[in-house]
Amino acid sequence: MMSHEGEKEKKMKKLQKVLRQIDELKAKQESGVQLEKTQEGKMEREEQLRAELAELESSYAAGEYTTAPPVVQQESTRQQQQQQPVPGANPGDAAPRPMMSKAALKNEKRKAARRNPTAVAIETELARVKDLTEQERALVGKIYTDPKELWRALDAGGGSATCILRASWFKKQRGGRMPKRGDELPPEATITVAELRDISRRAKCKYGALPVIALSHFWRTMEHPDPDGETMELIVAALTQRWHEFEDKGVTDLGILVDWCALWQAPRETPEKEAAFEAGLEGINLWYAHQGTTVWLVTGGADRTNGLTYWDKGWTSFEFALAMLIKPANSSQIKDWPQVVDLGKEGDAQTAFARPALSEPLAFFSGHAYGDKTYTNGADRDKIVAPKYRDTMFQVMGGVETLNLNKLNWGDEEIKALAVVLPLCGQLRELYVGANSFGDTGMIALVDAIVAMASLKVLWLNGNQIGKNGVTALKLACARCAGGAMSQLRQLDISLNQIGDDGVSALASACETGAMAQLTWLNLSGNQIGDAGTTDFASACAGGALKQLTHLYLSNNQIGDAGCKTLALKCAIGAMKKLEKLWLDQNQIGDVGVSALAEACAKGAMAKLKRLFLGAFSTTLPLPVTFSTTLPLPVTFVHSCHKGGGGKAHGRGKGGGGKGRGKGEGGATTGAGRGQVFSTTLPLPVTFVHSCHKGGGGKGGGGKGGGGGKGRGKGKLGAATGSGRGGC
Repeated sequence: MMSHEGEKEKKMKKLQKVLRQIDELKAKQESGVQLEKTQEGKMEREEQLRAELAELESSYAAGEYTTAPPVVQQESTRQQQQQQPVPGANPGDAAPRPMMSKAALKNEKRKAARRNPTAVAIETELARVKDLTEQERALVGKIYTDPKELWRALDAGGGSATCILRASWFKKQRGGRMPKRGDELPPEATITVAELRDISRRAKCKYGALPVIALSHFWRTMEHPDPDGETMELIVAALTQRWHEFEDKGVTDLGILVDWCALWQAPRETPEKEAAFEAGLEGINLWYAHQGTTVWLVTGGADRTNGLTYWDKGWTSFEFALAMLIKPANSSQIKDWPQVVDLGKEGDAQTAFARPALSEPLAFFSGHAYGDKTYTNGADRDKIVAPKYRDTMFQVMGGVETLNLNKLNWGDEEIKALAVVLPLCGQLRELYVGANSFGDTGMIALVDAIVAMASLKVLWLNGNQIGKNGVTALKLACARCAGGAMSQLRQLDISLNQIGDDGVSALASACETGAMAQLTWLNLSGNQIGDAGTTDFASACAGGALKQLTHLYLSNNQIGDAGCKTLALKCAIGAMKKLEKLWLDQNQIGDVGVSALAEACAKGAMAKLKRLFLGAFSTTLPLPVTFSTTLPLPVTFVHSCHKGGGGKAHGRGKGGGGKGRGKGEGGATTGAGRGQVFSTTLPLPVTFVHSCHKGGGGKGGGGKGGGGGKGRGKGKLGAATGSGRGGC
């Protein structure tokens, strides 16, 4: 006998086949092809197919198929949402869409049935948001990013709806178990929203962390979530161990939210308690999903009723998935403290656990990632959790402005999952996916979503494995976008990848289409870029691309004199007129390239330049210093000599050089070197920064390699001083 799942799959395939047959029939009829012997035969066949379609759609309407795209059911759900907005959402979030005609609705159903259900859900939400007014769109999801909205939710009912425990009191509790809402507590056990607001205002949390910890835990028994105090002991230990993280940010105390302690539990004997419970419950999603809250997970052990773990249960999985949406990565430096901590692990593993890819909106429906979780009330999945997660995720992603997903070791599959939901992020301004491990496959999946994001200003792709194919995909996506892609982008970091000459040429070509026209900061360091790529990039800039660029990083590539000379020539004819800082260190640039830059500056190139880096290591030399042209003041000129000058471990960071002296790392004395590079004297004040890799004092004072590069010099290993003379 066929299983229920098998029967559903069979009917789904039949539905798709019927839809195809109707389309084919219609196409052939329109083209005049005779399908049947008579006109009545053609009409009879079409009526038969449409009857089959109606029967199958009725099955979906009856709720039989939660695994497949329940088109009729989705429309019904959307209408219900119009009448009954999502709890805690802004009024504009649930604005109704205009009613569709029956013909248009039927056409939409037919198209939707052939598509992935997740894609259908996302498209439906994007259409809903598009129909909102500009003011309403600006409010979408703000409850999950604005601290004021969290305080408002916690202060519901004049502060009586949610009981917030004080962390400093909780930290002192030993040998007990978590109090139930309504238990008699000393005044110092709780903290008010007003005090939390004041603590937050005085704290030094640069990245938005708030002094609120929400506990995501399973109930160990039906009667009490923590009958023996195991969970409470974990919280006390974590507060003790992690208290310094909060103090470092000037946080003097925190509030702790635990459902058992915060909300009135059943039975709620009075209407007042029931009303308070409903008011507190309305904002419970914010505990876990708000970008500023910290969530502590109690994942160890199992309940005593059915032996189910944290990961088996639907409600705890729901809380976990919400916590994983928009909080900054624990591994990133762009955070105040770790905002998701797994108390079921020990030591560093509490914060270094693998963060899963972002879940898709239908994740809790049957047949999806969390669809097989267990609930005490089996109806909770389809009636509460699955639609609640979908609607909450739409709001959360729709309002987020910063996504910090750095250093998560995400590969192509995780980035592809991110690309699925990224179109929902209509207000995203900053996207950080640096220091992961995805390559061209992930980048290709990502580009269409990135290019379509009109509000994006900062994009970090650094430290991955992106090659020329990934950048070529970006170029093609930009070409498809009318009016210039990523029109608001200000920063792009694609350093430490593998794009090479072909990749930077593709990027230059994308910029020539008008893409990234507002870019001011571009990092291409560490990408194996040579002279050919540098030439294409400089030519694009000379042609009018990247007119707003002020900071350009080209360090640690393979650029030689030819590439540097072309860059200088293009700047001399108008490329990068607003450039203020240019990094060319750790390349293969010699005298010819440096001289070309000097000549270009003499002709007015890079007139706003304030700092030019040509050396991996540098020391500020005393004036007078010679140079070939007068630069606008103040100017820091950083120059790298591969031979000559001060020497290894002499000077400040591997070299003295020029007319300078510096203390060496290897020896306790000084090494002197002299190297004439340019011919005329700069006006004061000017800082000339010069780096020499060989010559002069040498290693450890005196030196291996003796004098100044190819010049003259003497010195021996370990001697007090070493001298050298040589030109770069």
